Amino acid sequence: MKIESSALIRRSLAVLMLSAGLIPGFASDAPPAVDQADWRVGVALLETENGADAATLSAASLIPRLVRDALEDLDVHELTSGETRNLAARRLEEEIRAARRSLGNLYDARDRLFFDPNAAASALRDREDEIADRMMELYNLENFRPADVTVPASMSLVFAEGEPGREFLNPVRINPKLFLKYNSLDALIHGNTVRVGDYFGIRLMYSTRTADHVLWEGAVGEDRLQESANEAAAEARSLLLGRDWAGMTISTIPSGATISLDGEVVGVGLWSSGILRPGEVTVAVEAPGFTPEARVVELSDNGMTSLDFRLEAAEVPSVLVRSDPTGADVRLGSLWLGRTPLAIELPDRVMSLTFDKDGFRQETIPFYPDSEPLVVPMTADLVDPAVEFAASRRKLHHSITWFSLSLAPTIILLGVSQNYANLFLNATTPEEQQFAFDAYNLTNGLMWASVGVNALLLTNVLIKLSRYLKAAEVLNQ
Repeated sequence: MKIESSALIRRSLAVLMLSAGLIPGFASDAPPAVDQADWRVGVALLETENGADAATLSAASLIPRLVRDALEDLDVHELTSGETRNLAARRLEEEIRAARRSLGNLYDARDRLFFDPNAAASALRDREDEIADRMMELYNLENFRPADVTVPASMSLVFAEGEPGREFLNPVRINPKLFLKYNSLDALIHGNTVRVGDYFGIRLMYSTRTADHVLWEGAVGEDRLQESANEAAAEARSLLLGRDWAGMTISTIPSGATISLDGEVVGVGLWSSGILRPGEVTVAVEAPGFTPEARVVELSDNGMTSLDFRLEAAEVPSVLVRSDPTGADVRLGSLWLGRTPLAIELPDRVMSLTFDKDGFRQETIPFYPDSEPLVVPMTADLVDPAVEFAASRRKLHHSITWFSLSLAPTIILLGVSQNYANLFLNATTPEEQQFAFDAYNLTNGLMWASVGVNALLLTNVLIKLSRYLKAAEVLNQ
């Protein structure tokens, strides 16, 4: 069976050029993407020694349950840079392996057609075309880098179930890395426990396919199992979230007070969260008939903060006023009231509230006797690029003008000092020489002082030129 010579030559040349790296990948071929939606985490029962007593077996199942209960509020995992690289490299490797398998199957199919006397020539040509296409696809894949692969920034965090009817996985009897792979897990919380007298020796681990972290290790009595589990869960929380975390518990009196965090209502009376981001937050509590209260709190990394609010009954109606961002100075007419967030007594007539904050435009709003809680957005005080460009150009022209004018005295003093130098050389009496010498020193000193002024003004020109070029760049963006 024969193949058309033109098609054979075309495919042969394509194979040779491809193997030599002379054919670039198609620009339209997009790199692969990680389509994983869930970050699957397993919690395993702790391993125990053979013949362990009932208390040890109980601890081996109790500790994982306590850890998982403490982590039940987690629902999103943010990928770290290392996890992003690993997922991208794994996805790219899977695509390359699949392309190679497919290419091998096409070669096998083509070879069978070679030895099949009943095969049509068109079938062989189709296989050759498929092989050329698949080789180009493989070439493109092998030239992608993990950084080219699209990876989601976060995934839903899902706790994997064990065997049917069981919440936890069986103890890890094999290498954790293999256990993760065989069970399609991204992370695993596991460990072991052993009974030593009245104490339990416990080691809790957090393993991924590339790293192992010790969550908690030590010996505790039965009365401290809850404490050790909480400490391990606090360590695991940042690993499962993929970032530092901050926790906060807020309680209020009265119990029906509304709790807001950065302007968003989060609870009533009692509220707690362990998945906040560290940093500054504004907590506000308000209830009808009570003076509202707001606090700006700095949440620490991987720690809990407890706040108790006890609102006072309001004799005069007041309202909570906030700004975005916080920290704006508030004036009622000309009277300074404080900085946001703060509670302000309602006026008996319409007045104006003015908000000032460095770097932001002044905001003035009407303040009514029946006003409700206010959140005033502050607008950044940005300079118009066209105005900035015109101002920088004007300043540049002025600096060039002053520098040019400063050159005249220098040139004049240079000429005068040279004249006195010539007079000194041509003087016929000691008196003339002394006069010429003194005059030369004076004018020469003034000339160098003028040069110093020239240098300062030239430096100013260069500074103004730099600002002019920067303003022009911003204007053209």
